[in-house]
Amino acid sequence: MRRTCAIAFLGLTLCTGALADPANSADHAKTAADAFVGRWYVDPTRQDGLLSDSLVTRDPDGTMTIAFRICDHDTLVTYDEAGTWSVEGDVYFARTHISRTIDGTPPDGAVYEHTYRIEHASAHRIAYRSTEGGDIFKARRVQHDFKPSPDLCASEPRRNGGR
Repeated sequence: MRRTCAIAFLGLTLCTGALADPANSADHAKTAADAFVGRWYVDPTRQDGLLSDSLVTRDPDGTMTIAFRICDHDTLVTYDEAGTWSVEGDVYFARTHISRTIDGTPPDGAVYEHTYRIEHASAHRIAYRSTEGGDIFKARRVQHDFKPSPDLCASEPRRNGGR
C-alpha cells in the first residue's frame, strides 16, 4: 500500500511539474491567474520594427488597463487601452479597446483580442508568448508609483547619419 501511494504521489507530482518546475518555490504564485493580478512593467520589446514597453494593471475582477509607449523614429508616442483579461490553464487572454489615442482623436471603438501562451508565472515575474506572432513579452511586478525610464528612444539606433 505504501509503495502504491508513493508511486501515485510521484506520478501526480511529475504530472503537475512540482518537482521539475523551479517556479515551485515561495516566489511562485498559487495559480497563473494569481500571478497576473497587479501592476506589471513589460520590458522593452521590438514588435513590427518598433520598440515599445508598457505598464499593465490587472485587477482581480478581470479588468485591466495598459499604458503603452512606442519609439517611432526617435519620437516617443503613448496611448492607453482598457479591457478584460483571463487565464485558463496556461493560456492568457486579453480583450482591449483604445481608451486614449496618440493624437487625441476619439477612440474608434475597435476591440482587440489577443491570446498568449504563458511561459512563466511567479509572484515577481511573468512571461507570455503571442499565439499570433510568436513575440515574447517579459514583465516584472512593480509598485503602484513605478515610473519607467523617461527616454525609451535613447536605446534606439540613430537614423539618417545621426550619432
